[in-house]
Amino acid sequence: MFIANLFENYVKEDNGPEVVVIYPGRFQPFHLGHKEVFTALQNKYGRDNVYIATSNKTEGARSPFNFSDKNVLMNAAGIPDDRIIEVSNPYKLPDQFNAEKTIYIVVVGSPDRNRLNPDSTKKDGTESYFKTLDNLQGTETADKHGYVIIADERKKQITLGNNTVDVSHGTQARAAWNAVRNDPTLRSQFLKQMYGRDDAELGRVLDKIPQAVNENGGYVPMNKKEANDDRFKMALSVDVGIGEPYHQARKMGLMKDKIQILGEEIQALKEKWSAKYKRSINCKNPKGFSQRAHCQGRKK
Repeated sequence: MFIANLFENYVKEDNGPEVVVIYPGRFQPFHLGHKEVFTALQNKYGRDNVYIATSNKTEGARSPFNFSDKNVLMNAAGIPDDRIIEVSNPYKLPDQFNAEKTIYIVVVGSPDRNRLNPDSTKKDGTESYFKTLDNLQGTETADKHGYVIIADERKKQITLGNNTVDVSHGTQARAAWNAVRNDPTLRSQFLKQMYGRDDAELGRVLDKIPQAVNENGGYVPMNKKEANDDRFKMALSVDVGIGEPYHQARKMGLMKDKIQILGEEIQALKEKWSAKYKRSINCKNPKGFSQRAHCQGRKK
């Protein structure tokens, strides 16, 4: 059943419960693809009923953006401040709403549906908190139950240079930014397609994405434990597997050259500091085994 049809059957009575629709996610990073989902929800539920909920949690390469960072990106994509809520638990009704006067609906992707486990029975025989929403008539307020709607995944692709890149998921988007961040032309293309404009402030936020490479030149956003842990997956999306960001970057024809340049810069820096360090050693009073060995070599 379409969500719009659900609303046709619901008429708010005087002092009756409000409908609150929450679109939760990690949003690392948020972009125009997420805005399309948000707009679709507003078109079906009404502008004043829909909110985006996200946390202030950061966690290395996989979650580099705090709430303020995400707020900047959301604003750039067209989400006003009054639609954005900071939460610690994305599946709990935000504190500003009265549970006894609110019908609470959370919009999630398939992986999060399994975690919320709607329509199940607890060990004590009672119903689980979340139920699948079939019709707004007969729904109960949030102090008794919350309701779940499963959203179809939206694809987001952008063109960088002559290449089409899938940035539907956070891992792919972060890898794409790392591949173009030092190229002014491609950097501008990324920002315009993800946020509608080339804005220096947006670039500064995205530059918080760590630049990590392994021995094969592959981007390393997470370990296997995190990759297989549903807690790290963003609502309305399924993260790609390990190694996929590297393959995406290779398709763009940029990763090899950038890794080579990075390696050369690191080697030059090592040699520079190595020479400076050697000149600083006082062979009249060497400290430690390595300095004594170096001074012995000078004498030979």
